[in-house]
Amino acid sequence: MSPYLTLNAGGPVTDVESRYLDGKWQMLAEQLRIPTAVADALLTALKQSMAEQHRAYHTLGHVLDLLRESDKHAMSDADRMQLELAIWYHDAVYDVFAQNNEHLSAVMATDQMRSYLTPEATQCLFDDIMSTAHHTDPRPDYPAQLLLDLDLAVFAAEPLTYKMYTQRVREEYRAVPDIMFNRGRMHALQQYLDREYIYHTPHFRECYEEAARLNVGAELRELSDTVTKVAA
Repeated sequence: MSPYLTLNAGGPVTDVESRYLDGKWQMLAEQLRIPTAVADALLTALKQSMAEQHRAYHTLGHVLDLLRESDKHAMSDADRMQLELAIWYHDAVYDVFAQNNEHLSAVMATDQMRSYLTPEATQCLFDDIMSTAHHTDPRPDYPAQLLLDLDLAVFAAEPLTYKMYTQRVREEYRAVPDIMFNRGRMHALQQYLDREYIYHTPHFRECYEEAARLNVGAELRELSDTVTKVAA
């Protein structure tokens, strides 16, 4: 097994990949018994959100990565439904200058899905999306923990793909001056490296923790060198 993951990392989605995404949503809607017209409208709205001009990484390509990676993990139908709903909605609202993206995304998800979920499942959906704000303290069940690992799977991407990911994140923050962005990014990356583990599930820890730390560490050193040169 490769120590790295092969990912889209927010890039363009091909026709084949688009059909895969449509099929995943259709199966989810059928499981939840969402009327076809309603499901189609919800999917259209989600795709429109993911295509917003200010997005470069948090796009449909990111959702694609999470869904395809989640396919590799065995779980019950109920758990998969819960996980896939959170994947679709966790970045439904995304504004780099806002502090409440996850909360607004969670509210949108639960408002739209409340009629098709039990009260308990609705609360779990809200909690799972909220946990992606800091990638800490997920609910103590496998799908909730896996969601956070999938969301950070790009840390363990092949090095060239990881580089494209960092460039796309920078593009989303294009209005922020380099020095401010670099320092903020360094702080965020260091917080991940300071943890005992970046990932929550045994699978990701065993297979991808090392690769993630190599990628994140390399980016942090590059940013640190840049900041030092500017300050000199």
